[in-house]
Amino acid sequence: MISSLWVKTEGGKKRFHVMVWFFVLFGAFLLANATLIYFALTSWTGLEVESHYNKGIAYNDTLAAAKAGEALGWNVDIDFQSIPVSALEGVKDGNLSVRITDATGNPLEGAEVAALFFRPTHEGFDRRLSLGSKGGGLYAVQASLPLAGQWDVRILIHHGDDSYRAKRRIVLK
Repeated sequence: MISSLWVKTEGGKKRFHVMVWFFVLFGAFLLANATLIYFALTSWTGLEVESHYNKGIAYNDTLAAAKAGEALGWNVDIDFQSIPVSALEGVKDGNLSVRITDATGNPLEGAEVAALFFRPTHEGFDRRLSLGSKGGGLYAVQASLPLAGQWDVRILIHHGDDSYRAKRRIVLK
């Protein structure tokens, strides 16, 4: 068939279908690329890292802070209990509690505890909440999150000059 594309007709002109095949194949190529571009632009979740250069430079400091936090010997238990859907449709509620004990097993009192809720697949839904002390090393807060599904919770604990970070993935049903 390909050899027939180059055969001349009686008048000496090349067959018209050579040009048609060229445009059909070129059109298919453009259509495939346009489709891929469309889906790439419409499916972007918006996830990106702010200040990625500075975070890369500070990576050793981050590792040192994590090592210093582990050296404290604190035990941090994170618990999240989902609550049924609230009256405001689409908002999911839950109770976040964090129990902190020091290296000797005594409850850690007087700490400042914050929770950062991050949606791992979408931007714009992050929440920062402060946890209140309930006594006995227990800190808690009720969280209202806009979407069901997976969330990453980062717990930031400051007690005097000491800092500790913990992370946990939770699922809102």
